[in-house]
Amino acid sequence: MITAAPSIIDLERFLNAGEVAHYYGLKSRVSVWRWRKEGRIPRPDLERGNMKRWKVRSLIEWDKIQSERDRSDAEPSTGKSLLRRLGLS
Repeated sequence: MITAAPSIIDLERFLNAGEVAHYYGLKSRVSVWRWRKEGRIPRPDLERGNMKRWKVRSLIEWDKIQSERDRSDAEPSTGKSLLRRLGLS
């Protein structure tokens, strides 16, 4: 099956907490706010009173940054950074 690349309009679309929950496969909007508090998702792009919205683009970029960070944490350290981690420098 061929999937089309997301259009610029789709990337700039705003999602509410329920849609963000669906995007991440969470069961409720409460989980979205728990994840936000834990730093597992970015701050909303739009905040007006009780209305909070995230751009699709922001969520995709956040996921990319987090996966790169996870990958770099999994790589073995060498040199001075390893010594610092071991408390030897």
